[in-house]
Amino acid sequence: MAIRKQALTAFLTDLFQQGEVVVEGQLKPFLPVDLEASKHLLEKIYEEEGADLPFDSPAFDDGAAMWSAQFLYRAVQFALLRELDDQSIQQELRPFPAEVTPSAIIAVDLCMRYLPDLFKLVRGLAPDDVLVRYIRQTAAQWPYSAVGMDVTKEPNNIAAVLSDNDLRQIYLERVIALNDTIAVKHFQLMPWLEAMAGLYPEQLLPQAFNDLRNERANTAN
Repeated sequence: MAIRKQALTAFLTDLFQQGEVVVEGQLKPFLPVDLEASKHLLEKIYEEEGADLPFDSPAFDDGAAMWSAQFLYRAVQFALLRELDDQSIQQELRPFPAEVTPSAIIAVDLCMRYLPDLFKLVRGLAPDDVLVRYIRQTAAQWPYSAVGMDVTKEPNNIAAVLSDNDLRQIYLERVIALNDTIAVKHFQLMPWLEAMAGLYPEQLLPQAFNDLRNERANTAN
């Protein structure tokens, strides 16, 4: 199989425009021209999405965005090429090598937001596969992008999200949109949600607020 000169760039273009992707059938290093083109594409998407944010987005963290893009590409490859061994997965799906900052979180989210969908696919194919574990562990490190996934048993970076006013607002909106009651309870999000909701908090996540009401009643008794 011929290796495309811009495999990663084509992958990202298809991902953002169509939501369907194609990956190579071999693990080959990305060419410099491909990496450079991918970086420019990610920066363009970052700027376009930044215009819709309710706050001024921080400077583009190209290192974080590129790490996320390559991680997702390789993870899709491993999901499809089932003959690849565990050692290859460990070598290719490496943890994020830098500090997790608000700018890194937003840049990583460009691609990492698709990880929950990939996780559902991989878990359905092979629930006990090592790839499932790697995806779960990585998603836990990026709770801003992993809303809807139950990653409560893994170490996480939720503090980096909740400590930033802008990130916290969008994160809570995602939790509400996906009705992620597991995250509400595990990450103790209820005070933030109550502050957001004002007079009628129960309208945001009815089940979560009912559970909280029952817990408070039991504690009082």
